[in-house]
Amino acid sequence: MIVAALLLAAPLGSVAIGADDPISEKVDESIPPEESAPLDCPEGEEKAVIGATADFVEKSSGFRYTARVDTGATTCSIHASKVRVEDAEKSMLKNVGKKVSFELESDNGKKKRVSTTIADTIRVKTSDAKERRYKVWLTLLHGGVERRVHVTLNDRSHMEFPLLIGRNFLCGKFVVDVAEEHSDGAIAASAEAKSAGDGG
Repeated sequence: MIVAALLLAAPLGSVAIGADDPISEKVDESIPPEESAPLDCPEGEEKAVIGATADFVEKSSGFRYTARVDTGATTCSIHASKVRVEDAEKSMLKNVGKKVSFELESDNGKKKRVSTTIADTIRVKTSDAKERRYKVWLTLLHGGVERRVHVTLNDRSHMEFPLLIGRNFLCGKFVVDVAEEHSDGAIAASAEAKSAGDGG
């Protein structure tokens, strides 16, 4: 009864305190799919070799991740939880351009809340259905390469790697060699240390 009274007392359009906005929603098939943003692919540069997995740093949190490199994925994807959209509406499409905050967790279990703006949404086909997910701008670093790219927010808690690197980071900068199992990205490690020293 108390919970019901609090919900009735909340202003119209607000979100109950402590309630997380959904990380994804089923796609409305009556809405045509949006066009994918073009990849930023610089040409004529010498490309570095990257392995099937690689060490990355997400700059805003300073967290270091062991990521899976996936040339089949257009966009990078990161595990995010406790997603909260400012003045959220039920439709994810209507939340594009709004402020969003979410919790990231590093490989060693540290957690930090990150705030940014919803840049876009993406339609994803899962084993169960088609879903829509948020895309945000994040800066990722590996081996001296720093790129600000679209990253999809996703529940990757059931997956081995919390960060997946797609073609939008690799394009024009890297060649993937699956025979090289892991790229440690020494520069990425030093970037994480610098971020921690600056207070993250």
